[in-house]
Amino acid sequence: MAFCSKCGVKLEEDVRFCSSCGNQTGYAGIVTNQQNSGNKNLTVALLLLLFTGCGHRFYAGKAGTAVLMLILLILVYVGIGLIEAEENEVGLLFMAIGFIPWIIWWIIDLVGICNRRFSDKYGNPITKWQ
Repeated sequence: MAFCSKCGVKLEEDVRFCSSCGNQTGYAGIVTNQQNSGNKNLTVALLLLLFTGCGHRFYAGKAGTAVLMLILLILVYVGIGLIEAEENEVGLLFMAIGFIPWIIWWIIDLVGICNRRFSDKYGNPITKWQ
């Protein structure tokens, strides 16, 4: 079963363009996007965001950006370790490089989840609260 990645309309498997919005279909003429976000819900995404810092992105299937957020968090923890080892300037640099982009990203995702604008890896919004 195929769906348009732009408007979500169900498509026949041999079409090259969506009849509803004109979007060109994906690989081999088929958009592999699913029409809804399945059984994912915002409550789990919010809890993962609050308690792990990047788990909500793994939950949504966005593994690449989840790993990037995880690397930023690791930089923060390395910076904390360096500060405890009396390497204050280097530790602060590591913390700044990791924490500043991570917290901005975290806040954007928090606002997106709270406003039901957070989406899965296919671009479909996750809108259910449970």
